[in-house]
Amino acid sequence: MGPRKIGTKSHHGCSQCKRRSVKCDELRPICTNCISRATDCQYATSGSFIWKYPSEVSASSSFPRTTRQLPNSAEGDVHCMSQIGSPQKTLQVTGIEQCDDQQSHLLSHWRASTYQAIARHGSVEWIWQHLVPEESLSHPYLLNGVLALSAIHLVTKTEDDPRRTALIKAAERYQGRAISMLAYVIGNLNPSNCNATFCLSSILVICAWGFPLIAHPTQDQSLDEIYQIFLLVRKMVHLTGIMTPWIQNGRLAPLISVPSLIPTLSNHSREVITSLSILNLEIQHLEGDVERQLFQYTIDGLETLFGTIDGGGEVVMAGSLWISYTPPRFFELVRELRPFALVILAHYCAIFHRIPEQWWISPWNQRVQAAIYSNLEEKWRGFIKFPTGLIP
Repeated sequence: MGPRKIGTKSHHGCSQCKRRSVKCDELRPICTNCISRATDCQYATSGSFIWKYPSEVSASSSFPRTTRQLPNSAEGDVHCMSQIGSPQKTLQVTGIEQCDDQQSHLLSHWRASTYQAIARHGSVEWIWQHLVPEESLSHPYLLNGVLALSAIHLVTKTEDDPRRTALIKAAERYQGRAISMLAYVIGNLNPSNCNATFCLSSILVICAWGFPLIAHPTQDQSLDEIYQIFLLVRKMVHLTGIMTPWIQNGRLAPLISVPSLIPTLSNHSREVITSLSILNLEIQHLEGDVERQLFQYTIDGLETLFGTIDGGGEVVMAGSLWISYTPPRFFELVRELRPFALVILAHYCAIFHRIPEQWWISPWNQRVQAAIYSNLEEKWRGFIKFPTGLIP
């Protein structure tokens, strides 16, 4: 008999990998091992969600295609779905216990308040308040997303509540389960599950912005957190694009209905873009031609973004599209704390000031600007005076 292979135990990994004494890559909300084994992935402590950049931004490279069954936790969460919707809507599930108090509370909170965070305008609120809970009756992964976002929202309203820690852990758990289940659904997208998948992709974007604000209130990890958020947003925008042909012909069509607008760059925005382009030329000797072209492409994207917003476009949607169109290498430069990449990011984050007060995204402008300011040398700080307002 050959020597027994000894696994490398993970000290900070998930509970499943620790139990099996195998190396955990510690990706959050669900590690690669748990995705492969279709098991529930749980960590002992809350942490920043960590996403891999796919070599190509595609559904197949972002999530595995498989015909394996969903994680066992999926069935365990179906039990509270009968609590949603009308009495006529019943779920044929056997051996399922009743919805626990926390889940009932989160579902009630969603219907009463949380849905408003995701509705872009009043005309689609009915979809998020009524149709989404109804859709989750038959899609456990969507239900977990609803519970996760509701828990995150509830935490923002319970600063001194003893339930706060439990709610944060619940938010992380439900969010991880939703993504775990979504990974398997993506391999079999079709008209019957596209509505639930589309709604969950939108919910997960809000969760990605909102969760760090409750789990890590300080600004120490803000740049790494926003990098991880950008990875998720890119994946979700791409996924949404795949489903658009189905969505636009169904009852969720109002969610992707966008009025025709002509981008109109204001004089102030034009001055900002011109200043960034000039600065890009002036620092070419520091960055090289490849980086200069990358930065200019990113600045051109900012020009389109500012023009869309100046012309009356919806800020969050336009901002998400900018994230999806910007080359991945730019975000790597942000993570490397390259000064000009941080300057450009500061100008992007300034758009958050133009969003009506939203608990899940409004704090990010000050949060990221402060982190950028502290990571720039004095000679660079003058270039972020416009977006930060931090310089006397």
